[in-house]
Amino acid sequence: MPLSPWPIRTPLLDAIGNAPWQRWFSNLVVAVNGLLSGTREGLGSPEGVVTAPVGTLYRRLDGGAGTILYTKNTGLGNTGWGPLT
Repeated sequence: MPLSPWPIRTPLLDAIGNAPWQRWFSNLVVAVNGLLSGTREGLGSPEGVVTAPVGTLYRRLDGGAGTILYTKNTGLGNTGWGPLT
């Protein structure tokens, strides 16, 4: 089976025909774009967890109504986050 260069020794296609290296590369692009654009994402509230400058957006992957987007409004470090309503 041919191997892709991302990451080393990852098969080009898995058993059902998906390309796992594409998923890996796509996740890398999303992570780099988030870091460069000032947008972060993750599970749970960012308050007390995510360190960022004021103005940063945070997308909560497990959020519900009113708790999907947060903005860093004040403070230094990992405090000062609030839901974007």
